[in-house]
Amino acid sequence: MGPGLYDGRKESSNPFEQTVHLLSVLGRAADAMLDRRLAGQDLGLVHRSVLTVLAREGPHEVPDLARRADAPVEEVRGAVEALLARGLVQVVPVRVHDGREDVVMPVPAGRGALDAVHAEAAVVQETLTAMLTRGDSAQLNNLLRRMHAGLGTTVDAGSPPSMLRKVRGRTWSGAGGRPRERRAGAPLPGREAADGRADDRPDGAAGGAQGARERGGT
Repeated sequence: MGPGLYDGRKESSNPFEQTVHLLSVLGRAADAMLDRRLAGQDLGLVHRSVLTVLAREGPHEVPDLARRADAPVEEVRGAVEALLARGLVQVVPVRVHDGREDVVMPVPAGRGALDAVHAEAAVVQETLTAMLTRGDSAQLNNLLRRMHAGLGTTVDAGSPPSMLRKVRGRTWSGAGGRPRERRAGAPLPGREAADGRADDRPDGAAGGAQGARERGGT
């Protein structure tokens, strides 16, 4: 078999050609290529993850959004602040019992930005799969989707039922009748304690009345 050709009937015994290693290397290469193509759009990986979760699953509080995006809560808060300042998301206060929760919502501008990301991702995909036949590419996509489904990432998808109840009937975007938005620069959820002072503790560690309200609202 000539150099650069592979026997598709068996796996390689080379540890650096194991599937998990190749997936990791190719994943990093794809992210780097996409980052370069998106350099002028100021949409990093966490920003893209936030927009993706909102587009696919609807409104979330920041801690839930961080869990869905598989990113640290503080990084997600920073990304939400940046997206809010650019009008790519909406943050709406929702009253729960005697307290308030801030919910991050998708807006058409954010979906448009995500569409632009997908267009650039398609170019990256074409580059990475240029040496494959169309059939090979389709088979690869099918195998990767099966592996992705096997991770259980589609289980428990979507906004929590309690969150959907809180925002039901609210306008997510648009000119008339839009709910009052949190202005850019105001504290995001988890940044204030019950007495109004900044709370530097990790999410989920806040105690007192606020912590009870948060636990009771989910």
